[in-house]
Amino acid sequence: MIRTWAVGALICGCLAAGCCLGGAPAEGPPEAESPKVTVRLNDGSVLVGKLLTRELRMVTPFGTLALPIAQVFRVDIGARPTPEDLEAARAAIAKLGSTDFAERDGAFQALAEAGAKALEPLREAAAAATDMEVKQRISTLQSALVRANAATLQDRIIARGLRASGALALDRLEFETRFGKLSVLAREIERLEFDILKKVCVENFEKGAPAWEGESNGETRWHVSRKRAGEGRYALRCSLPDADRYGDSAMASIASPRIDIGALERPTLRYRYLALIENGADQFHVEVSINAGESWTRVQTHGATADWTVQRVSLDAHRSAQFRMRFVFQSDESENQEGVYVDELSIGEGLDEEP
Repeated sequence: MIRTWAVGALICGCLAAGCCLGGAPAEGPPEAESPKVTVRLNDGSVLVGKLLTRELRMVTPFGTLALPIAQVFRVDIGARPTPEDLEAARAAIAKLGSTDFAERDGAFQALAEAGAKALEPLREAAAAATDMEVKQRISTLQSALVRANAATLQDRIIARGLRASGALALDRLEFETRFGKLSVLAREIERLEFDILKKVCVENFEKGAPAWEGESNGETRWHVSRKRAGEGRYALRCSLPDADRYGDSAMASIASPRIDIGALERPTLRYRYLALIENGADQFHVEVSINAGESWTRVQTHGATADWTVQRVSLDAHRSAQFRMRFVFQSDESENQEGVYVDELSIGEGLDEEP
């Protein structure tokens, strides 16, 4: 017997984005020069607004790049020490020449723990040092810190057709937010994420999935779960709702509402999934429909994975105002594991470029 149900009773993220029940696709950013940006700060807080500049400049070994922010996906800000960090590092460096072993060793450890924040004072000290033993200690520290912190030493930009590392020519960024204009020091920022792609559906399942419809031949079913998530607290999961596994010989699916992708150029489906299933026996499928679910075409089949994986599927051959998609899980009669998780789903133009 096939059982049918609606998943959850809260507001669907893609409905909130104005996307899942048909009609015209949600509009992209109103101004190409000022896309929405999510600013992730080093203290864990998040700011959403628009950057009050039309380009970012990065100094690289090959010259200076000037990148329009309308072409930028993401910027990772490298380590930038505070005045307090620099003062503490210089105080520790001054003790590297101490005749007291405990004081010298403590200074060495403090600089090692400071990581990339100590590199600038160490470079200054290396140039000024005259004592050969102190020079050697500084050199040892510099080499170790560069190796250990290579990923955080430079700023990184990911843009359309470009990935570059270097130094952004800025110390402070200005943003327009719903609360007014804000000025943020670059050293306080971990990452900038620009929304430059046109998306007609965005779903992270943080508010449930009420517009999605599920079917199952038993108790194993798709539901929103807090057990694991790609990002945030919730993800879509297929398993027995009250157990850490799925059932034998299960067949369960969950289908999206109707989504109009007929007018999109290069429509792409993007999602993250984690398949903790019996490899080679149990399977997880992605299927699409261009007639509102009257018939389905399988476009992806996945086996087991050990970690979250990003998957992109071209929908060029499936453009339709009556588009729907669904996830299907099927298990054999034995070896039941934790189940399948899906998170961070989006449908839009050019998502094959998205990092």
